Amino acid sequence: MKNPYKKWREENVLFLDDGFDCDEAYECLTGAGFKVERFRNHFQREDGGREQSVPDPRVIQLCNRHGWLLVTTDSNIVNAHRKEIAECKRLGLVASAHNSVGNIMEWAVALVKLKPTMDKNNFKKRERPWHAQFGRDGKFTVGPRSVENR
Repeated sequence: MKNPYKKWREENVLFLDDGFDCDEAYECLTGAGFKVERFRNHFQREDGGREQSVPDPRVIQLCNRHGWLLVTTDSNIVNAHRKEIAECKRLGLVASAHNSVGNIMEWAVALVKLKPTMDKNNFKKRERPWHAQFGRDGKFTVGPRSVENR
């Protein structure tokens, strides 16, 4: 790939993890202009239902393979899976600042508020993998910063 940053800019796709993947959040984010992939479309049981208890590394690898931005409610995901994340060269990770999510729509609305910042900066100069956390106010509380295997 000649210019990987350009490709990521064009494909700025959010992947909603299991905690974010509900119809209301999907409609809110796509209505705001985000390109969105849903957990339920990639992790299905044979009966068509949503797969349960999918290990984080499977989700991380899927997002890395496609160059998607993983949106998760797990604010501790980097600490829990630092080695796996550090090995991902196409992964961007955006986590809610708190694990106690409450109303998921508060977080979806916060992502919409964060969209102008994401569009303006678009992390085009940010080497991947990186992670960031955001608050309910629609502002980054951590990062974005690189993830290194310590």
